[in-house]
Amino acid sequence: GVGTEKHHKKNFQELDSWSEDSIFLLVENNFQNNFDYFICDDCEQEWADHIGISADKITFFVEKHNDSKTSASAFQDAIGQALKNLGYLTPTDASFNSKRIIWEGNHTTSNIPRLRKHLEEKNVNDAINLWKINRLNPLCQKEMCLVVNFISLNEFTQDLNRIDNLDSIVLKTTTLQR
Repeated sequence: GVGTEKHHKKNFQELDSWSEDSIFLLVENNFQNNFDYFICDDCEQEWADHIGISADKITFFVEKHNDSKTSASAFQDAIGQALKNLGYLTPTDASFNSKRIIWEGNHTTSNIPRLRKHLEEKNVNDAINLWKINRLNPLCQKEMCLVVNFISLNEFTQDLNRIDNLDSIVLKTTTLQR
């Protein structure tokens, strides 16, 4: 199971990887191969914890760990962060300029590069250029994914099925396996 969000150590100085039982590593192992570029944007005015970029697709991942299995307030925090950052799915050129420096470095004080996956010999500039191309494409799929360990998928699905008028709600759920 998931035991931490990033790492058990509170000080990231000189860390080379996320903890084996972290939600960050779980997301990277399960999703980064679906994208041409995968960026850890956690901390420093983040847009999302991770961002996946491919032709015609931008995905934000908001990841929250909580030891409780039924934490409504933790779920509200994750939803609040996601809603707050929806506008960044279509950022301005000035926004990219401020992110470029951050994404070219490491996560906070660690040795963990923020650019987690990229095409051969490609870099942050290439990822940003692809994102800019996607901005011009009205068919580009933009996603916000919440990845949490504190809500039972079965209970959540049952609760949603009890709500009337779900015709307008699209819910994609995935249970991740280690």
